[in-house]
Amino acid sequence: MLIIGSHALRIYDSSRSVKDIDIIGTRREIEKFIEKLDGSHTIEYKEHAALVRRDKKLIYELFYAENNNSFESYLMLEDAHDTYELKIAGLATLFSIKKSHIYFPTNLPKFEKHLKDYLLLLSMVGKDNLLGYTAKHQKFNEKIRGKRLRTPKLNKDSYKFFKESSGPVQYTFIHDELHDVMSHGDKPRYTLMQKENSTSAFCYESLWNEMSNQHKLEAVLEEAYVIALERHLIPKMYNENFETSFGNPMLAFKWALMRICTNLCSGFFREFAQLNYFHLVNTFNINYAKKFEEALAEGRIKPAKGKLVKS
Repeated sequence: MLIIGSHALRIYDSSRSVKDIDIIGTRREIEKFIEKLDGSHTIEYKEHAALVRRDKKLIYELFYAENNNSFESYLMLEDAHDTYELKIAGLATLFSIKKSHIYFPTNLPKFEKHLKDYLLLLSMVGKDNLLGYTAKHQKFNEKIRGKRLRTPKLNKDSYKFFKESSGPVQYTFIHDELHDVMSHGDKPRYTLMQKENSTSAFCYESLWNEMSNQHKLEAVLEEAYVIALERHLIPKMYNENFETSFGNPMLAFKWALMRICTNLCSGFFREFAQLNYFHLVNTFNINYAKKFEEALAEGRIKPAKGKLVKS
């Protein structure tokens, strides 16, 4: 049996607190483990795991390694198969499992905990040395949690891209015009990643690599400001009954940045945002919403539609 998660990571980082213990094992191993528990525990059986609680508090999460699933692959990799002894997973395995979770949007506290663990493990291992295992476990996570939304394709004209990627967003202002208002310079930083006079939303990694670190940070900030405005602050400003949005600029920004780090962006842009998430949270301009309101009051930006309607 194999211990994973925060309890395993505690071996490498003794300062961290642990709420419950995650263990991978075969069904037979898990059944034997449960048999040894005293009567104060309650067991909840799920398709992929057994949850053990005491006084309603989760104590163990026991994951079934079976049918060639990713848990079984990790168990075999760590030579922890067909043994009732508990073994601590190695750093490469812990990083692979954590990386497979990092692309799923969730609540902010949980996302930030995952990201802290991810960055800590990355500093220890340097890179993912188990890419095949990671991909397999990510697919297994999708089976359990439901498929995450795919990142939008960029190789289409800007208007079509932003209209299609808006989904349930209540579309009021032109996305590019919001970028103009949030810009740190004469032009939004994302334009530094695009070829001159391009009408496509596609961004080139080669041009990104030529940008300074400060310009990269500003590019992510601008994108997060715009997403926060589009998906939370503007709907709240224009429609008090739009209950799925919140009007707190800090929460809206952090939510938008989380989405950039998970499934709204991909590739080099997403990776940079992940690596710099906490720096961005500590340095962003809390007055970005006021900047938008001032531009609106001065007529530098106008609604694309007379009222909010679902796109």
